[in-house]
Amino acid sequence: MQDWRERLPEIHPRDLPVAIGFLTRFPMPPGFDESPEYIVRSSWAWPVVGAIAGAVAGVSGASLGWLGIDREMTAIAALGVLVLVTGAMHEDGLADSLDGLAGGSTAEKRLEIMKDSQIGVFGATGLALVLLGRWSAISEFGGLQLIAVLLVSSCASRLPVVLAMAALPPARDSGLSASIGRPTGQLALLATAVTTLICLVAFGLAGLAAVVVAVIGAVPICFLARQLVGGQTGDILGAAQQFAELSVLAMLSSVIQ
Repeated sequence: MQDWRERLPEIHPRDLPVAIGFLTRFPMPPGFDESPEYIVRSSWAWPVVGAIAGAVAGVSGASLGWLGIDREMTAIAALGVLVLVTGAMHEDGLADSLDGLAGGSTAEKRLEIMKDSQIGVFGATGLALVLLGRWSAISEFGGLQLIAVLLVSSCASRLPVVLAMAALPPARDSGLSASIGRPTGQLALLATAVTTLICLVAFGLAGLAAVVVAVIGAVPICFLARQLVGGQTGDILGAAQQFAELSVLAMLSSVIQ
């Protein structure tokens, strides 16, 4: 029993606040420490932060629905709140990743394009299509179901980010992902367990399926990144989250009436 306990990662009370400060725009207290070593140790809590952000967006959209606003408009509001809460971090990563992976001829050139703050045609088109797909799926839901769907999709889609960081090496020596470091296998397993528990409680077997779909949805972009730039970057991780979230929303909108 003691050996089993020793294999568990150390969980610190500051892990969740650090994760919230890193992944959202929620105000944090003055002097809040967001050192890289604390950020990577908080990675098990990233799906929890996703669930919080999704719940906030879901409540915002559902509240408008209860006031009589149609689902198309409540979906726009919910999606807008979700982007606002997260600071469009993952959307930015998606656009940069698509520009770099599609626009460069070498690994070095692709990474250079990703660092450019300007958005290109591949990034703009891909971002628009993913946002449209997310809106289309979200607009299928209302009320408490909308809250549960956004909670689950936002939670499950943060798990592939942790898994990709643990499985793939950084593609460059500098940058956000490289400075943070890589989660240990124990942290990745804990993140998987936490994600599975949250999604299962929130949406039953459909929530469990969402976890599987999220991981599968992120595999193609991670595979391309490994082949084309040699690993992951912060932008690639953002793109993985976006494709995972889109996959979960598409699945839930197809199987839930």
